[in-house]
Amino acid sequence: QSPWFTMAEGNYPFESTYITYSVGPGKFPLPRWPMQVACQSLDKDFGVKWSGHFDNVTFGLSLGKLEVEVDWQDSKGNGAQLSEAEIRNSGVLDLLGALTDAVGVWYNVTKDQSCYEVASTTATPVLPAPKSAVSGDCPSCPVCDGCPACPVSTCEGVNKCSYHKEVSLTFAWDGVVCNDELLLYNNAVQGAGRDMFWPPTYGRNATVEDVVGPHRTQTGCAASHNAEGLFGAPTVTDPWSDWITQFYRGSNLSSVSNIVWSNGLLDPWSGAGVYPDGGGIDGPAVQNISVDGSQVALLLDMGGHHLDLFFPTDEDPPCAVQARAIEEKMIEQWCLENHARAVLV
Repeated sequence: QSPWFTMAEGNYPFESTYITYSVGPGKFPLPRWPMQVACQSLDKDFGVKWSGHFDNVTFGLSLGKLEVEVDWQDSKGNGAQLSEAEIRNSGVLDLLGALTDAVGVWYNVTKDQSCYEVASTTATPVLPAPKSAVSGDCPSCPVCDGCPACPVSTCEGVNKCSYHKEVSLTFAWDGVVCNDELLLYNNAVQGAGRDMFWPPTYGRNATVEDVVGPHRTQTGCAASHNAEGLFGAPTVTDPWSDWITQFYRGSNLSSVSNIVWSNGLLDPWSGAGVYPDGGGIDGPAVQNISVDGSQVALLLDMGGHHLDLFFPTDEDPPCAVQARAIEEKMIEQWCLENHARAVLV
């Protein structure tokens, strides 16, 4: 999934190094509309025939004399029984070559790779929280009656950071993910009949609990950070966000105001966006969230990863122009309201 996710994030109408510099090899620009470029090599009939039910991941595929039967995570085929000539004549190598060209838009964005290092995705093991995570010497976090001790590694002693490795391009982002618990579960389940991936990452009839894990804290990222001389990271993580929900009220946004939640629908992150009850990615471009109208969700149908926050260009799709106009108007209104209140005081 990795190259498709990152190309979808960086699916802009212009060349950009934003995603490649953030989570890739550096300042090597992706082409304009990289997902469309990636799909060009696959945009033809390779002769694949299918039967069964993709939505239930129970189907059969054939290409020439090559056949495979799939039942969720299990598959069986006749490739071992075919000759080299039969495999070549099936056209499967042409299909694999086209797929190689497609993912090469990301893997070979540097234009110097002959082989691609494909990263594998493994589930994060569920581990118990260390006993030292809630030391009595720690201040409460946040400062309030009944709040738990602050579970950060600095509570276990006075440590000075001593990081001696080369700082990677994703160094800052990794720290944000660790400290802010950016757990993106909307792409955790793959191959369950609603996407192009296989095999399924979870069993048939899996529940949310199967994906997220039990309702308890787990070992955080402090152990790996401490080993590198970086102290202060959380010693525990809360996959269900119980603490954050209690303190910040989760998706209950009735007590906050003046926020524009923009979502580029080409960006995989949009599935984890903030929307009103009954709203979402299938709703209108502007969705009101608060009663007073000071919070809205904006949907950019042709938007990549926060395209609206980029500098304007002549290549911007209409949704980006519209979103910026709404954001500018709302920010101006907030400033006027704040000024009016200050004058009254």
